[in-house]
Amino acid sequence: MRNVTHTIKPFLLATLLPFFLGGCRGSSPVTAGTQLPTGANTPTGTIQPPRSLTICMGAEPKSLYLYGEGGLASRTVLETVYDGPIDSLNYSYTPVILKSLPTLDNGGAVLKQVTVKQGDKIFDDDGAAAALVPGVKYRPAGCTDASCVATYTSGSVTMDQLQVTFVLKSGLQWSDGEPLTADDSVYSFELSSSPDTPAPAGMTRAILGTQAYEKLDDLTVRWTALPGNIDPSYSHRFWVPLPRHAWGKMSAAELLTADASTRTPIGWGPYIIQSWTAGTEILLKKNPNYFRAGEGLPHFDTLHIKFIGPDGRLGISTLLSGECDVVDQTVQLDDQIAEIQSLQSQKNLQAAFTTGTAWEHLDFNLKPVSGISALDYSDVRLREAIAFCLDRQKVVDQALGGLSAVPDDYVPPQDPLFNKDVAKYPFDTAKGMALLDQIGWKDLDNDPSTPRTAQGVTGVANGTKLIVNSTMVSSELRQAAAAIYGTSLLECGIGYVASFTDNSMFVANADGLLFGRLFETAQFGWIAGVEPACELYTTAEIPTIDNGYASTNDTGFSNPEYDQACDLAHRSLPGTAAYIQNQYQAQKIFAENLPSIPLYLTVKMAVARADLTGLIMDPTAATDLWNLEAFDIPES
Repeated sequence: MRNVTHTIKPFLLATLLPFFLGGCRGSSPVTAGTQLPTGANTPTGTIQPPRSLTICMGAEPKSLYLYGEGGLASRTVLETVYDGPIDSLNYSYTPVILKSLPTLDNGGAVLKQVTVKQGDKIFDDDGAAAALVPGVKYRPAGCTDASCVATYTSGSVTMDQLQVTFVLKSGLQWSDGEPLTADDSVYSFELSSSPDTPAPAGMTRAILGTQAYEKLDDLTVRWTALPGNIDPSYSHRFWVPLPRHAWGKMSAAELLTADASTRTPIGWGPYIIQSWTAGTEILLKKNPNYFRAGEGLPHFDTLHIKFIGPDGRLGISTLLSGECDVVDQTVQLDDQIAEIQSLQSQKNLQAAFTTGTAWEHLDFNLKPVSGISALDYSDVRLREAIAFCLDRQKVVDQALGGLSAVPDDYVPPQDPLFNKDVAKYPFDTAKGMALLDQIGWKDLDNDPSTPRTAQGVTGVANGTKLIVNSTMVSSELRQAAAAIYGTSLLECGIGYVASFTDNSMFVANADGLLFGRLFETAQFGWIAGVEPACELYTTAEIPTIDNGYASTNDTGFSNPEYDQACDLAHRSLPGTAAYIQNQYQAQKIFAENLPSIPLYLTVKMAVARADLTGLIMDPTAATDLWNLEAFDIPES
């Protein structure tokens, strides 16, 4: 049976934050990257004319329903109407409308031993919901690894069970003035659990791992996991409240298309949606019932969100012309880094940027369909040689303006769980060429500017030229990077051909280039969340007909020790030695085997008028509007 981990699967250049976690905006900013100064408060007693802010986006949401067709554009707009309930900031979580985050230390979470009898639902040893019947493998109370797994025969057994309590702040209101209560979170859980709700994979696993989600009183909700579900994400298993009083008469199926849920959802955040002109803009007004209104927030009476398309040049021009006050990261700004840095130095605009959890990488097809490649990438020495011969730092310095970094594995170096002791592959042509010579890739013409030739390379016909073919979605940044990679690889005698395509390479079926594994090497990006995404490269995630080709491990990498380390990390609670050690071990194995070469961290960037204050880019925030209520333009 396939292992089902507790961590939400990262998406292709889309956020990983759980849908039940909600938005990312807090009352006490936790920052990383560039922080802009806070503006002066407006003097009390001064009558100010209505104030308006315009934010320009590169894409228009398809729906604003929390369980509808999501994406970065949808999450960005929802930041205006929801505030939290929990922020993901700087690789940690911060409560916004909750009194605190529950932990084992503060008593909000309890790991207790419970008696389970035949037929009861549990999380089995494969990490899947199952009935306790004879033959099922399970982990008895206190069992944390495979050495103590038991096979059920009959009678009652004792297992570990998590129970977590969340308490809302008092006085919270929906924007229509109705109280926001624990029952609204229970209602959200009910909707997400409906068979008519197309919940994403991460939420489905959370629902399946739940024994009960219940209201204890108006401010308190309790999540009880299935016995055996030792969920490392327990502290934020809180479902984003949805308004039962406003939507309760509609079915889960009706909410997928109703205007009240998809176009004008009510929230408790700083703004209320007034109108949506398709293809043009969304108009919002200040929420008088916002729980931080007493602090004078938000600063603007009206908010315009305009859709201008993804072109970075257009985004910059609309900002300079005064049409936009902020251009967010849904506009393709990373192709315009040099221009933005120049304009910022001239004080014509300001740029807020940071590297986050997204990284670009070069994946090797370790088990390709026959005839796909003349090369054999199963020899790790070839993968290492390519890594040594890729001048990744030059791409960071030139194409990314020095704003990024070269990662060593799938965990960003600023993440507290990054293992700094993993194998590293700096640009070193001497090491790369020495490895190629060992394998049998020879420079027969003594001309390093031409591809080497196979002479006795295992699995490769003699005379084959060493040419790496790589496929990627076209962008200005990737084209610039490909030119640098091609030049540096050729210094080692490795030819490089970059083929540019469109998003059709991500089609999840047997004929899909990436997940049908019909490629030689491929370059694209992943985005993960706060927890390291080791599950990307587990054996269970190799795309097959059985999983509908909708899995992540396009490389075909399969390593039992890696699978075990990742699984143990996902079965351990954060902060414990087992959790940290297994996260480190998985990274170590990945870096030693190198099924994928991390190329660079993607730069998260937004630009704004030079006098706007409060814009902060955070590495793990879902959008750059997480701190929207603090945006201000002080009077000159």
